[in-house]
Amino acid sequence: MSRKKMQKKTVTKKLIRSALVTLLKEESLDTITVQQIVDKALINRSTFYLHYQDKYDLFDSLVQELLNELQETLESMPFYDLDAIKRISQQPEQSLDITDQFLKHIDTNRDLYTIFITDQVFQKKFVTMISDCIYKGNNLPRIITNHIAYGSTGTILEWLTKDTPYSSAYISKLLSRFSIVEILEYRNLKL
Repeated sequence: MSRKKMQKKTVTKKLIRSALVTLLKEESLDTITVQQIVDKALINRSTFYLHYQDKYDLFDSLVQELLNELQETLESMPFYDLDAIKRISQQPEQSLDITDQFLKHIDTNRDLYTIFITDQVFQKKFVTMISDCIYKGNNLPRIITNHIAYGSTGTILEWLTKDTPYSSAYISKLLSRFSIVEILEYRNLKL
């Protein structure tokens, strides 16, 4: 495929995805039609079907792309050993770098996360990804990693869907403290 065709394909997909996101801010996926998407994207139906099977394929594609980006963000960050976690626990204003990057990713993609975080299928994948990341990095039991993941997800859900005045930096500190306390408590260590 020529470079020009690849660029056109990329632009078209962005238009389609942007149209869906705009529509999702106004109504649920179930009520949105392909016709509404193509009208909003200013393309014809046949162009839509060159890229996606239906609106659910488009939605799933958006979700998977977002989760892949999150996975890359999490995997690019180093994990803290227990000594580092203990040192950071003595500095209440410091957050974990991995939590900072995690929240920056969410804040950068806030419009998408605000829509997707309320979807139960997305939430399950999101929680599983967080739990897996913590599990791999800290050798903690699943009950602890799930507790941190579900607590973090609940906090993020509240932050994104309610009119809260908190910055991503504040939420990062909050989630870092929550995670540090949970990890140290499990290890029978005090702050």
